[in-house]
Amino acid sequence: FDQDDVTRRYLYRLSPMGVHVTACLFLWFFSCCVTHAEDPDEVPGVPQVGKFVVKPCIVPNPDPDVVRVMPFGDSITQGGAGSSAYRRTLFHVLRDNGHKVTFVGSQQYSIKNQPTIHKDFDIWHEGHSGTRTQWFIKNYPVTSVFEQCQPDIVLLHLGTNDIILGESPGTISQNMRDIMRKVWLANPSMIILLSKLVPNYGAEGMTKRTKWLNKALFNTTVNANAELRRQLDCTENPFKNCERAVRVGSTLRKNASVVLASAGDGITQDQMFEDGIHPTDAGNLMLACN
Repeated sequence: FDQDDVTRRYLYRLSPMGVHVTACLFLWFFSCCVTHAEDPDEVPGVPQVGKFVVKPCIVPNPDPDVVRVMPFGDSITQGGAGSSAYRRTLFHVLRDNGHKVTFVGSQQYSIKNQPTIHKDFDIWHEGHSGTRTQWFIKNYPVTSVFEQCQPDIVLLHLGTNDIILGESPGTISQNMRDIMRKVWLANPSMIILLSKLVPNYGAEGMTKRTKWLNKALFNTTVNANAELRRQLDCTENPFKNCERAVRVGSTLRKNASVVLASAGDGITQDQMFEDGIHPTDAGNLMLACN
């Protein structure tokens, strides 16, 4: 990580308990990052970004009229060891309420490349544990990966690792706009559900910056919608698989490209693991139902 002046000043101000918690988080962060280089699912001929293998994006249900949903983010999307985070619960909630959806992405494992315990849902996602927003801008070919499976709805929850490492909410929100531009290019008919971050009960500085970022994301949403217009016609600017994307996109009852979601509302500290950052099963249930 970048040990800039902001991070050093932040660490200096921490209490002894805060230092202990932060040290544990840094160890967790590094262990997550190195898993990118140890992926057992490397595909011959698939391009690499540094040591990270860029995998093909998978659409488990090829029916062109099924709504493609992509969970996109970091470990809160990917899930702890063997866990599917909020994804399995959300998948069944949608299906049980009559929605024809399939979850798409290039990833199928939980944190540290451990197989997901449950297989009764579409396990694919785009959760990359340990990643910061800047990583997706500089190091990951977001548009080309998303173009492969062309999601109709993207569930975007990202920025927690930036908060942990002392990044300012203003920089994070600007990075989110840059990421959404890349996502939108893959399918201008899509809807991006930009989620406020789940509550952060780690060190005090993390808690405050999470609240500030969640407030800043309102303006991020407004500005993104002014720039990224939903395209529901293939006449003027056709794009890859435009007819399918527009047909499915027209069934989604939102005019805006970006919708601000409060997925973390109501999640209490006892619904988080000891790190105060990752939801337990009870917290993930709240996350899915919101």
